[in-house]
Amino acid sequence: MKVFKKFIVILIAVSAIVSSVAVFAFDGDEEMKSISISFSEIKKNIEKKNKGNIVLDVFLDKDFDGCYGNQLDEVSKYIYDIITQPEIIEMSKDGISSLGDAEVKGRDGKWIELTGKATFKEIEDSNFKQLFYAVAALDYDMPEVFWIDIEKIGVNMVGIGNRVWVAIQVFGDYDNYYCDGYSSKKDVERDIEKIDEVRKDVHKEIEGRDIYNKLRYINSFLVEKNEYNRLLGEADLELDDRLWKCVSALVYGSTDLKNALNPVCEGYSRAFKILCEKEGIQCVLASGIIPASEADGEGEPHMWNYVQLDNEKWYAVDVTFNDPIFSGSNITPEFIEKCKYKYFLIGEDKLLNINKDENMAVHLPSGDGIAFVDVFGLKYPSLEKDDYVYVEPDTIVTTENTTEITTMESTTETTTEEVTYKYGDIDKDGDVSVKDASELLESILKGTVTEHHKKYGNLDKSNTELTAADVSIVLQIALDNISYE
Repeated sequence: MKVFKKFIVILIAVSAIVSSVAVFAFDGDEEMKSISISFSEIKKNIEKKNKGNIVLDVFLDKDFDGCYGNQLDEVSKYIYDIITQPEIIEMSKDGISSLGDAEVKGRDGKWIELTGKATFKEIEDSNFKQLFYAVAALDYDMPEVFWIDIEKIGVNMVGIGNRVWVAIQVFGDYDNYYCDGYSSKKDVERDIEKIDEVRKDVHKEIEGRDIYNKLRYINSFLVEKNEYNRLLGEADLELDDRLWKCVSALVYGSTDLKNALNPVCEGYSRAFKILCEKEGIQCVLASGIIPASEADGEGEPHMWNYVQLDNEKWYAVDVTFNDPIFSGSNITPEFIEKCKYKYFLIGEDKLLNINKDENMAVHLPSGDGIAFVDVFGLKYPSLEKDDYVYVEPDTIVTTENTTEITTMESTTETTTEEVTYKYGDIDKDGDVSVKDASELLESILKGTVTEHHKKYGNLDKSNTELTAADVSIVLQIALDNISYE
């Protein structure tokens, strides 16, 4: 086909899957190329090309800033920056607007112009990976955009010479790209408002706490609010897309075992990321597989989170595994409470179960399309080898011979200088009072005498054990305000 000067070309997209019409005006006399392909088909193409590359180069990116979009190549990043613009996300609430640049005039004014960044052939030869990376990074970086079903979107691309245009829009026979449960912008904004209410309530509860305790609360909140979706395996149940969205755990999930909208792992993970972001905590989604036994097959796809603490180190949290399905009559409240933090701020060794603990599930980060959308080629944060160990900030422990000052960085300063007290100062407050006599008497009666009591309370030289006579002397010192030498 040829395109001539000042001639308007009506493009009929060539695809066995769908046909799409777009209108462009071109100058010149060059061949025009076009294609229309679903996001799902792009995903399959990439999986096929990269077959066998199951595990990413994980735990290597020490400068990870919490945004997968920032790892993209120039073309992918250009597309990502456009489709993640607030005005584009706002437009997408109607379920039909293209994810594109409103500055570029195409059929509906929302095509992305790639002129000077990549040719049609370069993108096609790469199996459209730039387009895949951009959409996948949006899906992982912005779980708050919960209304888009990426299985319902596709790519229309047209090129002439070195000029290329792309539109990411509703694909095939679908009327819109809403996931289940949404049919209008009003529906979307209703749930956005509900999510905002949850975030505000959680923020109110944890405001002023350190990062560790904020994360601990968020993990517990999601565990206690939800039950993992037990209806997932029922063959006759038509699954709702919202199970895999943040709204399942934040809005629709409950402890009702029969609730069909209880979350699965993606729901937990996406909700956890959203609540962390409200608190300014770096948190990312990670996906992969939980290997099964040989009898069970290849394993199950799974999603969890990596979070960065204020020591700038990354650890893993798996809220789903912190909310296991319990069975049996010997499950105690203490056991359930312990399970809530089994996969909380764990290190690489425990995530990969290096020590072969039968009670820990191996998590293999993956990126070849086995798990969910996956972001093949992108690196996850570099995890610490060991689990995070929390120490109360600025905890001061005073003993008879040692003063230890422990901070969040787990550093310890020790002085061997002996702390000297007044004789009779049983409670170590620097003065001798009636309270000291009372405490000494109580320790004698209850048998809780300490070395400090013996050293500074044994004032009756006629005996080696603490007696009522010692209590009497301490009381006399307090009442007469005298010093004991």
